[in-house]
Amino acid sequence: MFNKIAETISRVSLLLGGLCIAVMAIMTVADIVMRYLFLSPLPGTSEHTQILMAVIVFSGLVLVTREGTHIVVSLFEGPLNRIAPGLFGRVYFASNVIGLAFITYAMALVTRDMYEFEEETLVMSYPLVYLGGFVVLLLILCMLQLPHLAKSGPSGHDVE
Repeated sequence: MFNKIAETISRVSLLLGGLCIAVMAIMTVADIVMRYLFLSPLPGTSEHTQILMAVIVFSGLVLVTREGTHIVVSLFEGPLNRIAPGLFGRVYFASNVIGLAFITYAMALVTRDMYEFEEETLVMSYPLVYLGGFVVLLLILCMLQLPHLAKSGPSGHDVE
């Protein structure tokens, strides 16, 4: 049951990230064409790109969390697995839980401040609270992927 939910979250996240990349590419091409052929660039392209990039990064984090394929420096993985086999997976999982909880908490505080101070983007005057709230939602979806990570373990970190 929970695997089906985690798989659905992953598919939606993948679709969202792909859609954002496509929109960003189309918008960039349109901005270049408008700027050089018609001497009239699209307004707010830079802001839109920044917003889309934030969505791409955090929707990608949902997928990376599910698979346990974070970028890691494996300095301690080999020695830790020799000393205490199986401990690396538990340390890896615990660090994911603690890290995601901290990032989610910090982003929730930032989003609350965005709401209280009515922060907006500079050019288009979009309320930033919506982006902050969406990032917090994506981080919560990351946390919903943690049970799958606990069951399957990190990907690509097999002991040789």
